[in-house]
Amino acid sequence: MNINEKKTIDNFGEEWKTFNQKKLLLNKNKELFDKYFNILPPNILNSNSVILDAGCGSGRWSYFLAPKVKKIFCLEPSSAINIAKDNLKNYKNITFLNNTIQNLKLENSSIDFIACLGVLHHTTDVESNLKILVNKLKKNS
Repeated sequence: MNINEKKTIDNFGEEWKTFNQKKLLLNKNKELFDKYFNILPPNILNSNSVILDAGCGSGRWSYFLAPKVKKIFCLEPSSAINIAKDNLKNYKNITFLNNTIQNLKLENSSIDFIACLGVLHHTTDVESNLKILVNKLKKNS
């Protein structure tokens, strides 16, 4: 990780401490969630789905995804992982990964769906990170 990426990660950690989304989890974020995720075919998010929320921040998307799926991996390299843990503490189907995409320790072809909203453009090597994520998807996902 280079110094610019570390600075970005640290800045987002601080930002999520201030804007932890607690008050928005049941209000405005639900509207946004529906706009983003209701376009998916119904078979994508179901009780058998294993998903990755890459760059989960405060956990605002996983909050709404958790009741729909079997398992979620919440990946967050910043200290915001602690905000996500607090916001998502009532869900037992979530595993938190405090790491970067480059150091993601999930097997290739193990994930049904990846949510990665507002993340990749903040990384120093978008193409490489995108390839890593695509490799994690199950074939025909």
